[in-house]
Amino acid sequence: DWSSDVCSSDLFQVLIGASLNLTDKIGVGVRYGMGMSNIASNSYKSIINTDIKNNAFMVMLSYKLL
Repeated sequence: DWSSDVCSSDLFQVLIGASLNLTDKIGVGVRYGMGMSNIASNSYKSIINTDIKNNAFMVMLSYKLL
């Protein structure tokens, strides 16, 4: 499996976000996750000399059923 050769399983992120209820049943939100830990495996770090961090931007839409 190439992912275990390249990526470490350790991950730490700082999340920031906001959500807004538009009506009683519908809401929207955004969230950003900034990777704080280097996820490159030890064997991959010896090949490249840089950090690999996991960052994510999320957009959410919610609907309340009950």
